[in-house]
Amino acid sequence: MKSGMTSVVCAVLLAFGAASASAQPYAYVLGTYTPPGATAAQQYLTVVNTATSAKVVTLPMGRSCANCLFTQGVAMSRDGAEVYVANVWDRTVIVVETATNRVVATIGSDVVGGAPAAVAVSP
Repeated sequence: MKSGMTSVVCAVLLAFGAASASAQPYAYVLGTYTPPGATAAQQYLTVVNTATSAKVVTLPMGRSCANCLFTQGVAMSRDGAEVYVANVWDRTVIVVETATNRVVATIGSDVVGGAPAAVAVSP
């Protein structure tokens, strides 16, 4: 992390990817980074390979509050194919495909309502 930046880890989701012989164990770590003097922070989802402790990718998840800690939710689909990240500040839920670790959709407040702070997935 760069000097002068603050980091707050809000949630960690351990996942074992979609069921396959080559599936890798991943941790999905949701954090917020605030540059000095900034009024808005950026929320990131970092994918970590738990077998090697190596960072796979860091994905931007939208804005967050620079001087406060909002509960941000992260959940995985039952089949392990998608991770869902709630973002209170941007009023969205972001969908990440675990096979590629890429953002595949952003669900807006017109669907999820006001300011989503948590997310859960039903079978």
